[in-house]
Amino acid sequence: MEFTISLLLLSIIIMSIMAQEINTTTTATTSTSADIVVTRNPNGYNSWDCLLKFQGSTFFCSCGRNGIIDASEKIEGDSFTPAGSYPLRRVFYRSDRITPEISTYIESQPTKTTDGWVDDANSVSYNQYVVLTPDATTDYLSYENLWLSTNSYDLMAVIGYNDDPVENGRGSAIFFHTTANTTAASDSTSPPPLLGPTAGCISLELQDLTWVLARVLENTRMNIIAAEDIAIEPPV
Repeated sequence: MEFTISLLLLSIIIMSIMAQEINTTTTATTSTSADIVVTRNPNGYNSWDCLLKFQGSTFFCSCGRNGIIDASEKIEGDSFTPAGSYPLRRVFYRSDRITPEISTYIESQPTKTTDGWVDDANSVSYNQYVVLTPDATTDYLSYENLWLSTNSYDLMAVIGYNDDPVENGRGSAIFFHTTANTTAASDSTSPPPLLGPTAGCISLELQDLTWVLARVLENTRMNIIAAEDIAIEPPV
């Protein structure tokens, strides 16, 4: 009788341990699948050729002209994309070009002609959103106007890089935006389409960016990976 009870207790303990392992694995997988992963395209022709993977789909995308760099080495104007794990802060969209309005979990707002982002490393407003006021005295000498004649910022999400807290000179205006300069592939090793570089942002074709933003969750992060040897299957 005692032997039978011991076997029963042992079975219960083993089943409990297995259940814990299963629960742990499920939780980790759910957390990982909620994130966006960007890495260099191992088959890419250019330093900015990247792959973006999210919820089982993979897309061609672009990063900074000089590639991806460790965030600790990032400086203003270096045309590198900072590696790291970042939240998506908010979405701007051109309501005169994007119809219907973008559907996303992230706080979003129509872009106005007065929307700007400060890239003056000596300003107290560095790497912050500002309302541009003509002829007004400001503490910054340079900025990006978010209302562009090109399509680059027709749809964009602000990547939460160097904003909590802001460190002057460590890079600004890192966005997740639409690609405006798609061209035909110029080399047989480059997968179509051949996307042009950014100044440090991550860019994606409009239909792909719309698809991704429609599926992000409150805890979705963008994981930008500097390593070039990570195996990610290319789109088919």
